[in-house]
Amino acid sequence: YGWVEVTGIADRACYDLTQHALATNTNMEAREEYDEPQIVSSHEFLPNRQLLGKTFKQKHTEILDHLHTYNEKQRIEFKNQIESKKKVDVTICTGEKYTLTSDMISVQL
Repeated sequence: YGWVEVTGIADRACYDLTQHALATNTNMEAREEYDEPQIVSSHEFLPNRQLLGKTFKQKHTEILDHLHTYNEKQRIEFKNQIESKKKVDVTICTGEKYTLTSDMISVQL
């Protein structure tokens, strides 16, 4: 007894632009060219989502969202600390503090 609501939300932007480009024979791609090639390296977090979820339950998404706000300098500092001390204390925007261990997350170039 009861009901289930199902919502399907699709991002039509790609389809619509593709169809418009085909119909009007217009290139809809955005491009920015540089005089010299630019190589940008970035450190990326590699979370063990299963362990984070098991340890922090629903809060693990807030922790990961917080980490993704880190700039490159903060990511390097995080990487150095987690590799040397095997743990890092993280305080998210709500003021809650969590300790992440090296088996929960790593940082890769």
